[in-house]
Amino acid sequence: MTFIRETTKPSDLTTYTPEAMAQIVTALFDKIHPLAIGAIEQSYALTKLIGTRCLSTHMMNTDERVTIEGIVNKLCDDYKSHAYPICRNEAREIGLKVVDAPPDADRAMIDLLKFYMARDISFPKTALKPGQTFKLNIAWLDSTNKQMRVEQDTRVDKENQVQSEGDRWLEY
Repeated sequence: MTFIRETTKPSDLTTYTPEAMAQIVTALFDKIHPLAIGAIEQSYALTKLIGTRCLSTHMMNTDERVTIEGIVNKLCDDYKSHAYPICRNEAREIGLKVVDAPPDADRAMIDLLKFYMARDISFPKTALKPGQTFKLNIAWLDSTNKQMRVEQDTRVDKENQVQSEGDRWLEY
């Protein structure tokens, strides 16, 4: 019920009578099972708890509790997808402590990016056909002690979409 109260929160221009709220709840429960709404509410609350705890590990001042709450609310309420990339400037705007890399580390990261972008992932050069299988090199680990790559088994499905069938780390 917290989810429903929060998402139907009246504004200065809108108020809901008990009858209107009953209609909203009835219409919602006609379309979505109450347990599903409960699961969404639990997931949302857990996400906010984890976000708060993570930020609390390096934002410990009493004054920063309000900042933490604002950041968590912004991330949980305004960004509707985990796939949305947050750049450094935007991260700063929402209150995250962002530090730019020193020039030498920045150059090293760009050099590393160029190195990996130049790698051949082994994507087939010919037209793909349903049922076709092939291997892709999707990631590399180059450290002072170990050099490995991730080789992915890939299959073309009947809609001609590429599907991962699993992967493995291999030394090279």
